[in-house]
Amino acid sequence: MALDENAGDDKLRFTLTDKTPSSDLQLVCQAPADEVRQNWITQIRSILDMQGDLLRGNLTRLYSSTTVNVSLFCSICFAVNARF
Repeated sequence: MALDENAGDDKLRFTLTDKTPSSDLQLVCQAPADEVRQNWITQIRSILDMQGDLLRGNLTRLYSSTTVNVSLFCSICFAVNARF
């Protein structure tokens, strides 16, 4: 997944794009307030960074990273799957 913090003119929106070669999935997320948007982006970026570290085998950074709110990511995944 790739995170794009700029999704058009609405400053409360951002996108998550599936980078799987055969996928064209793009999720447009909209937060209720800028503070919530920033929190979501921070948490999602942290999760994506952790995933990248794991895929690259960078376990040193993975184990020394701060605690991540995985429940936010799971909630987003659940919401996406519920719509399909």
